[in-house]
Amino acid sequence: MKLTTDEVKYIAKLSKISLTTDEIEVLRVELSQILDYFSMLEKVNTENISPTGHVVETKTTLRKDISTHSPTNREDILSNAPNRNGDMIQVKRIIE
Repeated sequence: MKLTTDEVKYIAKLSKISLTTDEIEVLRVELSQILDYFSMLEKVNTENISPTGHVVETKTTLRKDISTHSPTNREDILSNAPNRNGDMIQVKRIIE
C-alpha cells in the first residue's frame, strides 16, 4: 500500500510533529513498506495453527500482596512533613 504525501502530513499532524519535505518523503516510503509487510502477513495461512499468547511458557513471578509494615498513625506521618498547618501537610502553591 502506497501512502500519499497528504496522508503522511495528516499522520504527522495527528502525532503533533513537524516534518520537512525531505522527512515527509522518507516517512512516506518507510510507512508504505511497513504497510506492505502487514499485507504480506494477512496472506499467511494460519487455519491449523492454534492461537498462543506467548511463544514460550511464562510463569508469574509476582510476590504475595502482604503488608510488611505496621500501620502508621496520623501524628507520625505529620511529624515527617516539612511544613504543616494543623492536621494538614502544607505544600507550595503550584496553580495561580
